[in-house]
Amino acid sequence: MSRLAVRAPLEKKKVTAQGAATGLLGSLPAAPVEDQTDAVPGVEVLFTRYAGYVAGIGHRILARRGDVDDLVQEVFLQVHKDLGQLRDPTAVRGWLAMITVRTAHRMLRVQRVKSMLGFDDAPDYLDVAAPSANPEQRETLAAIYRQLDKMPPRFRVPWVLRRFEERPVEQIAQLCGCSLATAKRRIARADSMLEEVTNE
Repeated sequence: MSRLAVRAPLEKKKVTAQGAATGLLGSLPAAPVEDQTDAVPGVEVLFTRYAGYVAGIGHRILARRGDVDDLVQEVFLQVHKDLGQLRDPTAVRGWLAMITVRTAHRMLRVQRVKSMLGFDDAPDYLDVAAPSANPEQRETLAAIYRQLDKMPPRFRVPWVLRRFEERPVEQIAQLCGCSLATAKRRIARADSMLEEVTNE
């Protein structure tokens, strides 16, 4: 498989096939360096600094532009509610990633139920790729997301975090609230579910 580009702010990244695509969507938009002060920033400051970071994670997991906008709003509403619990200003990025992943997981569960009931119009996902992607690359990426739509979120989310964001499995387990062994099993299961698409 050659390079697939994803619409800005995502970068191009080489795709390799080892049962599934790895690194398909590139790296996250750069998040600012965490504050080294003793004070946790306010919600407005966090939104200004990290909305793009949250949207980047959401884009990879959900791949639906309207859903990503909703996710960013939900994440920062949760941040507003829970900000008093955050004591370490150097942990903001990880804390936001955890809220984002868990919010996206809930949204995928709702989307899956709607789809099973026939209330969800599945997108073609051809607009996920960046304008520089060729038609074959667009279709490959779209096919992967269509297959991800058929997957329970408990498999989809860790797979996206591992294969598209290239996060360490230990971090994925923490973000998904499961054991390391469970995270590995879920990623492997998703790999096997996606094998046909990524090996075409």
